[in-house]
Amino acid sequence: MDQLAYISLSILYLLLGIISVFNFSFKDSALKGFIILTVLLPITKFTTTFHTNFQISFYYYYFIGIIFLFLAKVASKRKLNFNLFLCTTLLGVVLIAYILHYIFLVEESRKLTNVLKDIKPFILIPLAFIFMDQLGDRLNNILTKKFCVRLLWANLGVTVFMFYLMVTKSIHLILTDDPYYKYEELRYETLGSYFGLFYLTFAIFNKRKISLIELGLCLAPLLFTGNRTLIFSVLMIISLYYILRLSIAKIIVFVASLVSLLSTFAYLVWKSDEGSPLSRFKLLLDPEYIQYALLNRYSPFITSIKSFDAWNYIVGKGLGFSFFIPWFHYRANIDIFNVYIDNLYLTLYAKFGIFLIVFFVVMFIFLYTYNNFRTAFFYFVFILILSVTNAFVYQYNFLWIFILFAFPFNTYNQLTK
Repeated sequence: MDQLAYISLSILYLLLGIISVFNFSFKDSALKGFIILTVLLPITKFTTTFHTNFQISFYYYYFIGIIFLFLAKVASKRKLNFNLFLCTTLLGVVLIAYILHYIFLVEESRKLTNVLKDIKPFILIPLAFIFMDQLGDRLNNILTKKFCVRLLWANLGVTVFMFYLMVTKSIHLILTDDPYYKYEELRYETLGSYFGLFYLTFAIFNKRKISLIELGLCLAPLLFTGNRTLIFSVLMIISLYYILRLSIAKIIVFVASLVSLLSTFAYLVWKSDEGSPLSRFKLLLDPEYIQYALLNRYSPFITSIKSFDAWNYIVGKGLGFSFFIPWFHYRANIDIFNVYIDNLYLTLYAKFGIFLIVFFVVMFIFLYTYNNFRTAFFYFVFILILSVTNAFVYQYNFLWIFILFAFPFNTYNQLTK
């Protein structure tokens, strides 16, 4: 059933992508369909076998039509977005260098799948540029306040329903045989969880009004994710934005309000039931746990650099290098050697050495290309914080998150529009 679902949805996304780039009267409806499906479908970790095959998530197929449109326009007009050209060139040079490094200098055996996983970010970042370059103007007309709010309501409804099924029917255990989900807290994080996050932050950073209802619609799905770093990153960039705009007196009021809010949140966490998404935050109230968790989380990196020579400290180990993850031993379906750890900086450094900076430079250029400097700056801070405990460029949600960074949400439109 999982393969049938994957193939069927892959074909659907492929057709939507093709329709979106042809001059059909309903091409915008196809683009809307792509957004609606991606937000509402249960594309999450425990449904991986349904939405990802050979490291290709079914929503990637939507981009095939856009690639052909892009290549046709470049061939006919012989013009190319400068920032797209710059970033593709930077990534291309690094990629070619590391392919040569892998061919001539890597003597140990490495899995081809791990090499391809390391190559994937080099492809997905330019793909996000191409998507926005070809469809950015149309998104500006599609992402009206009316459309977004309706989609946020639908996403909240689907999230609550799916979480209800997880609690009452253990649907997450039915859809996967990974023992990880038997012992971990209930969490429901999908691609849709990020749609409201960026709708909210875009409105704030572009000084647009947002109602309390919209605020709730954006934040509520985040609580179901149990993703501590994600929630912390969002709170940090929003807090930083307001702090930089305030006078000293207002900063004091803001800090007092923030402390009050966090105290209330801490109380709710303390009183939460075991196994709930909020219960995961209890451990953050224990300093000893935080110290242990960080050291344990990064131990695969510490172990790996013991084999580094002087050259590796500069250029890293190259494509396909993997980390030994000792706590994966009980997950029979998971390789105990993983291509990344839960820290993007350490992951990239182990593979690409000092050239990890190229990825962050390219990501900032992308943010600045499709946002004003203020929004680009705060989104970049978000990436920097998220990267401390998350190697998100290696995950199936990366392409979706990356294009959301550039979505031109029309949050100023009236609901009647």
